Amino acid sequence: MMLHVNFGINSSLPHPGNQELVKRYLQIFKENEKYDAYSIDGDTLKIIKGKGFIKNNESWDNHKNEDDSENELFFEFFQVNSKIPSRHNRWWTVSWEEVKTKQLEIINGCKIKLKETFDYLDLISEE
Repeated sequence: MMLHVNFGINSSLPHPGNQELVKRYLQIFKENEKYDAYSIDGDTLKIIKGKGFIKNNESWDNHKNEDDSENELFFEFFQVNSKIPSRHNRWWTVSWEEVKTKQLEIINGCKIKLKETFDYLDLISEE
């Protein structure tokens, strides 16, 4: 049996397709215009700098044969040693304080999960 710890890092970020969030952003930012922004790398937990923008996700519902696309948050950044930008639908913010707060929330959640995992390992090692 393998022990797998899922930190749920990406699910800890606000969903980029949350329409309430998108509507709030559209009150401040223009659709399809790029802004200097920050997000969090789901693998390293580091804050990354890039371009945030709002655009249509261009989805199509094949089951209903209809356009079900909506605006979503997208984030574009350069990965290490890459000259081609990586573009993903992902939460972003223009506020350093907001991204730092979100990063610390995620790190603290990981610490709790690790403590629970270590406690579990201690418990089963005593059996």
